[in-house]
Amino acid sequence: MFSILRFCSNLSVLMLAGMIVTTEAQGQPQSENPAVAIWNSLKPAQPPVEQRQAQARPQNTDSPYRRQMERANENTISIISGNPNGSYLTIAYDFSAVLDKPDGLRVLPILGKGATQNVRDVLFLRGVDMGLMRSNTLSYYRDGKEIPGLQDKIVYIARLFNEELHIYAREEIKSLQDLEGKHVNFSDIGSGTQFTAQQVFKALGIKPVEVNMGQADGIEAMRRNEIAATVLEAGKPSRVYSELKPGDGFHFLPVDYAQALEEEYYPAELTHEDYPQLIAEGQTVDTIATAAILIAYNWPTDTDRYKRLVQFTDQFFENFAEFRKAPRHPKWAEVSLMAEVPGMKRFAPATKWLQDNAPKPEPEVSSEEERLRQEFSAFLSTSGDTGSDGQAREKLFKQFLEWRRGASDR
Repeated sequence: MFSILRFCSNLSVLMLAGMIVTTEAQGQPQSENPAVAIWNSLKPAQPPVEQRQAQARPQNTDSPYRRQMERANENTISIISGNPNGSYLTIAYDFSAVLDKPDGLRVLPILGKGATQNVRDVLFLRGVDMGLMRSNTLSYYRDGKEIPGLQDKIVYIARLFNEELHIYAREEIKSLQDLEGKHVNFSDIGSGTQFTAQQVFKALGIKPVEVNMGQADGIEAMRRNEIAATVLEAGKPSRVYSELKPGDGFHFLPVDYAQALEEEYYPAELTHEDYPQLIAEGQTVDTIATAAILIAYNWPTDTDRYKRLVQFTDQFFENFAEFRKAPRHPKWAEVSLMAEVPGMKRFAPATKWLQDNAPKPEPEVSSEEERLRQEFSAFLSTSGDTGSDGQAREKLFKQFLEWRRGASDR
């Protein structure tokens, strides 16, 4: 009986102490209650809060570990790219492979959703310095409702290469018009391909039923006859199609360079050399393309992130010839650092570098489009047309490409 009474007594003391601790946590006075001393005697001894915090801090702020951590972060810069189906991830890796140096600049490629989402990520995600987008992406934000003043918040470092529109369809689909009312994969939500597909079909007055999935899933869905076609906008040759073998009866649909597409797109083509397994020798498939652009957040000049962008830009431009060598992506052969993006502001140090290093000739230009662009610029200067703004000149150049392609067919 005595043991039971003692147990109840101790239990009462503990319950009372628990009530007191709760009261203490609520900020109410408890120093006059004698049960506090009993409770404190039951708890293991703890050093004061200040002492515990001091013990948790590194004692040597100049330790080798801390110095390594600071070095690892001070020269690191990141670039948001795309998914493995397109060319963005490979291009981002090329930046890392060429520019990374021991104890120097380090480029971190980040897997992304694609051009449209990349703009948001450059603007809003902590730690994202740069991104890849397409020349038609800004029209997605043109109304200014989602991101007011967008064109003052981002700058471009370089216009890169063209990205061709691939529309891969089942055997019974012979033209874009045949996709009316059919289920078509517009790729991942938030990707540049999704926006381009929406824009193109709307401009052409064709209304397919949009579905969204990766390209490999899309091709499997075509095999199960669940969708009629899948759309991908990527620099050719795209790995997802290069790895396909004939046998399904699927094929690329031609996309005519209609007047409704002239403002945002360039005429382009897919060839046997691009996809020898899918396009017969001597045949081509007409399509359209946009330009890939390397963008960055428009940091103030006195910030650390701005200084990192300057370091990246200088090293990118100084080592540009290395990007044209194997095993880098074949699309680097199309890139001209002098090319501009109408309607966008260029990163000031990029402009300065080009001015300071002009007129040095770049390595041999292997892009047919770039040779035509140079010839076109020379023609305009000899004809006295020096007053056209960038957007007007670009529209004339697109018309010139289309005229030339039509002339070669005649």
